[in-house]
Amino acid sequence: MPVRIVVASAVFLTLVGVLCGGIWAQGGFAAGERLPAEPGESIDNDLFTLTAHEATLEHEESFGRVRQQVVVHGELALHDDEAVRSSTILNSLLDLELLPGGHAPDPSAELLLERRVEAGAVSLVQPRSTEDVRLVWYVPEEVETVDEIRLVVQDAEYGAGFIDDQKRWWNPDDTAAGQYVLPVAGE
Repeated sequence: MPVRIVVASAVFLTLVGVLCGGIWAQGGFAAGERLPAEPGESIDNDLFTLTAHEATLEHEESFGRVRQQVVVHGELALHDDEAVRSSTILNSLLDLELLPGGHAPDPSAELLLERRVEAGAVSLVQPRSTEDVRLVWYVPEEVETVDEIRLVVQDAEYGAGFIDDQKRWWNPDDTAAGQYVLPVAGE
């Protein structure tokens, strides 16, 4: 009887070893890269939900200078009980990449509310609000064409930094909640 147990254990351990080796060869148990969300699908993190509908390339004339800007039209729902700076959302929790070429937009970005675009950019997003928004990034002058964009929504956590004990919304692990790859319609 002990020989049967030894043989059964050896067969079992061999199968487990082969199975683990196969899983490891396929990338292991780590989460794979997520497929981009489709336009109109929502991406959530702990701070907000973004539903991007489309991206457009527009031109803005200011002080005799014409600048191209990528505008993402969508809906933003804030989950927090306090107002949050739009710069926190735009600069810390959203990453935009201009394609082809993988260029980054100019560092200045704006969040506008569709219901009052003429009022300009807002500095605070109101608590527990859902708004139709325009997220605006300026295209660097050296970028000649923008066919599509990759918009990455970062995970968000409210807490203190590594050195600074002041609490804020940020992404300490540099992980993404999801991403969109949107074609850019011209003006």
